[in-house]
Amino acid sequence: MKALITTCCILALLSPGLVLADEPDSEQMADELASLWLPIDFEFSVGYEDYLADLIPQETEITSVTSFPYRLEGEMAGRVLILCNTELFPYVEDNLHIWAADMRSEGFEVLLVAGTFETPKELRDSLYDLWASDEGLLGCILVGDFPVPWFAHADDFDHDAAIFPIDLYYEDLDGRFMDFDADGMFDEHRDGSFGDTLPEIWLGRLTPSTLEGDEALYINRYLERNHLYRTGQFALPRRALLFIDDDWVHMTRPWEEAVGSLYDEYRVINDREVTNAEEYLERISQGYEWVDVMVHSSPETHAFKWRDMNSLIYSDEMSRLPINSFFLVPFSCSNARYVEPDYFGAWYIFGENTNGLCSIGSTKAGSLYYGTSMYEQLSGGASIGDAFRHWFSGKAPYSDSDISWFYGITILGDPTLRPTDTAPPAPPGDFYYARDAQNTAITLRWEAPEAADLAGFQLHYDSNQEYPPFQGQGLPQGDSPIELGDATSFTILLSDIARPKVYFAVTALDVRGNESGYSEYVRFRQMPSPRAPKIDWVSFSQEADVTSDMGGAVTVFAFAEDVEDDFGFLRVELHLDGVPTGTLLFDDRTHGDIYKQDGCYTNTLNIEEGTLQPGNHLISVVATDSDGAQSDEWPYVSIGEVTSRAPSTVSSYMNSAIALKRGPRVVGPNPLIASKMADDVTDAPVIMGGTMRWDTYEGAPFAQVAILVKHPEAATEIAKAELYLNCEPTGIMLESFPVSRKFAYFRTWSFRDELALLPGKFLLEVVATDKQGKTSQLFPYLHVK
Repeated sequence: MKALITTCCILALLSPGLVLADEPDSEQMADELASLWLPIDFEFSVGYEDYLADLIPQETEITSVTSFPYRLEGEMAGRVLILCNTELFPYVEDNLHIWAADMRSEGFEVLLVAGTFETPKELRDSLYDLWASDEGLLGCILVGDFPVPWFAHADDFDHDAAIFPIDLYYEDLDGRFMDFDADGMFDEHRDGSFGDTLPEIWLGRLTPSTLEGDEALYINRYLERNHLYRTGQFALPRRALLFIDDDWVHMTRPWEEAVGSLYDEYRVINDREVTNAEEYLERISQGYEWVDVMVHSSPETHAFKWRDMNSLIYSDEMSRLPINSFFLVPFSCSNARYVEPDYFGAWYIFGENTNGLCSIGSTKAGSLYYGTSMYEQLSGGASIGDAFRHWFSGKAPYSDSDISWFYGITILGDPTLRPTDTAPPAPPGDFYYARDAQNTAITLRWEAPEAADLAGFQLHYDSNQEYPPFQGQGLPQGDSPIELGDATSFTILLSDIARPKVYFAVTALDVRGNESGYSEYVRFRQMPSPRAPKIDWVSFSQEADVTSDMGGAVTVFAFAEDVEDDFGFLRVELHLDGVPTGTLLFDDRTHGDIYKQDGCYTNTLNIEEGTLQPGNHLISVVATDSDGAQSDEWPYVSIGEVTSRAPSTVSSYMNSAIALKRGPRVVGPNPLIASKMADDVTDAPVIMGGTMRWDTYEGAPFAQVAILVKHPEAATEIAKAELYLNCEPTGIMLESFPVSRKFAYFRTWSFRDELALLPGKFLLEVVATDKQGKTSQLFPYLHVK
């Protein structure tokens, strides 16, 4: 048996006068690499017949299925199957649940299944069914023992035969694996009837059953370490180690280029007088997140060439030695042959003193070389499994040389892991502030960026400049920056702001301490009594087809104005059932807006399927100006405290139909805009839009309430429009006003009565009824079917 070279990515063989090539001939490279073999005297102790002799037959049976759905507010990273042997499951169940929950927090949907399978085919068929389903399958992790597929390659290195376990059988789900001589081992791999030979999923395995000791102990210890890493409680210096033994020194440059695409800091050890077993063990104890080692090996040894002899490390001693690295790629023949007792690759992740989480090795002669694309994928944030599958797919179509080199490669550990990234999260978005109704405090608000490892936020402020560094001082909560935890809002009393002008910005932090760039800054100005913006009228698609099961969309138009800000510069946000949606209306000729900066703000509120129960849901609008002054929540009326004990009187003050016809600086009559909102045929009145405005006149509160009503027959069919207060009818009827003949199917109605109200917040609504007694929906509610 011969051991092969170990390198992760070879761009070209470097020798005097040889230029580094971007795309070397892989066949030629494979032959040149094979010429460097070093004989090692060993034999596999477990071949296919030995495996069959020791195999304990299992029936195909699923005993437990638990689903961990992905977060509704995040984008799904993919579905992962954790498949645990039934006999082992009770001893590791608690840590498996923690593991699945950790994956879920990163956006994965996880299926945790306990079961057994009689044959490799039955397990592969189950994986195919999951992969081919609507939900799909990203990858599978086997925990404990499952049937092992074997491959017999007749034309391996030196034209010898090779027999080895092949995890690719569980990864390429639509290709065909053939057994022409019917000996139980596959000997051909071809395109399927509707597929190819590329892997559809990745596979990882936790297989410590061939090691001496407690199988459950090994797995529980591994999963506890995995949890610490995922939650940011366990870190190593973010650097890589390249330990390159004598025969591979000429490949140092392409190896560096590959690993350098993932790590800014890496150390190369390739001095022939230094690369021995003792030095390797010393280096991997020093703390490197990633280790690539190129060394001749067997299932039980690493054999470094040193001074015309082999400097050996044996697996039994490796099981106890400190390994202070997370991810290891041993370019080492048959080091991951998991059917062998005490196989070396297992101790990288199961050892008593290891920090290892994932190892990529081979079950046969051969290893992963020329893996540049894998490292590039990892540097872009891909998981180890996704990056490996991308690299392997890029090697297709697979020649005899590719089969010899790559078909035995397997991932030991968790392929959903990623090297710790130094890339910060995106900056928080939609940063603004609003004053409270009493003008005693401001509340800063922002939108969290999408990041699976988001840890929290910092508030930065300065009273002297609007650009970094923000070095403000004096707030009771602390000097800049202020740690905010995971909150997405922060309230400051105006009495605590000593300066007349303060600039604020916010940044995001991930669990590794990476900090985003600054959000857009906002400027706070002390003002004794800011004039709040006003929502004059709102119209929306009352006939929007929104159902509880399927969701839907509602397009909203709102006219908003402010005495201090120009048209188009307000922040206008939709609320649903009193809760901000994050959906902003725009007055900049986007999102359905026809005219720029005319005070008419538009956008579409998309209702996701299953998020609203059938019934009425209130759509409301809030406008905020550049000074943080905030309008009332349309269509509520807010009544302040009064000096006398008599209740406040709210009455109509002017004919509100004027506002519906033509507001200031609005291009074109508003009813024309609104008429486009509900073209669906209906046999009942439809309230298209409404003005609900309130103010004070000569010290007394007054309200403007007017609606625009459409009827399929004629405007004269509308008999009445009644004012509701907090969802209850008041008996007050709105009065009708004529409109242009151009809009013969519309009528406007205005409130011209009085209401006696105690101080507080009140919701005004309207219902229109036609002469046949058919009523409109309660305006401005959205009716969900």
